[in-house]
Amino acid sequence: FTVRAIAAADRLVSCSYSSNTGFFQNEGWWQSANTLETLSNVIIATKSKQWIDVLESAYYRLPVIVDQCNDDHQWYLLAWLQAYKANPNFSYIRRAAEIFDYIVEHAWTPLCGGGVEWCPTSAGRTNGPYKNAITNELFLSSATGLHPYAAALGRDKNYYLQWAQRTWSWLEGSGMLNSQGLVNDGLNDQC
Repeated sequence: FTVRAIAAADRLVSCSYSSNTGFFQNEGWWQSANTLETLSNVIIATKSKQWIDVLESAYYRLPVIVDQCNDDHQWYLLAWLQAYKANPNFSYIRRAAEIFDYIVEHAWTPLCGGGVEWCPTSAGRTNGPYKNAITNELFLSSATGLHPYAAALGRDKNYYLQWAQRTWSWLEGSGMLNSQGLVNDGLNDQC
């Protein structure tokens, strides 16, 4: 496993990663974030530190808020949480918290009783606000991922836990979870 994982990560970085931008080329924002998280997983699984410079490079070159869609930001939030596990640089946790704060301030809206908006109309959406399942599931994952670091981030110890509980309560009551336990994609401005 280790030999193959290292070979795959080497190929991925050498063929796709741009040290000029911190971005994995030929991928969208969310795919690049997932690739960064995957690289962290390889570092953790193989105990190889040879790609720590990629994590550092991405951290310094990527913007905190990558585009106008709130799912993309949160994919990076989760990638930074995993990067911290691969390379305990607390700046990664602070970056994740910055993204979370942005989502709380700009994307959690009262429409439909709460929840995180996917892409605002300023991002080119023409048919009104939309709250989709994945964006809100990412917010739930983000809150639970940040919870252990609340005190170190200067937050009340239950700050992120309360956001996770609030998000789950909202998801449960939103109508996106059907009677079979399946998740429907989302809600428009008619809820």
